[in-house]
Amino acid sequence: MARRFSPISSSCGRWRSRAAPATPSIPQWATHTEKHISDDGPFFAGPKLHVVDLKLHMIVRWFAGGKLDHISADIFKPFPKLTRVYEAVDAHEAVKSWRAKTA
Repeated sequence: MARRFSPISSSCGRWRSRAAPATPSIPQWATHTEKHISDDGPFFAGPKLHVVDLKLHMIVRWFAGGKLDHISADIFKPFPKLTRVYEAVDAHEAVKSWRAKTA
């Protein structure tokens, strides 16, 4: 019996299956998210750190780590507010302290 070709079994198919959802969806999500981020920063709702900031940081960090095949590590580069939140959380003293304890 002949083996059927699976598009995901080829390297090109794997690339398409991973990159295709990212191409429109992630930038659309980031555009929508940016509309809700305060201009009064550095965080989502202004000067105080909230859970939403930590969640956004986790998402951006995951992509920025460059560990997702066929998805650029700088996919959020065109989104300055999202990048600002990411960097502010990264630089926050409580986050640094927590990382030091859990490292």
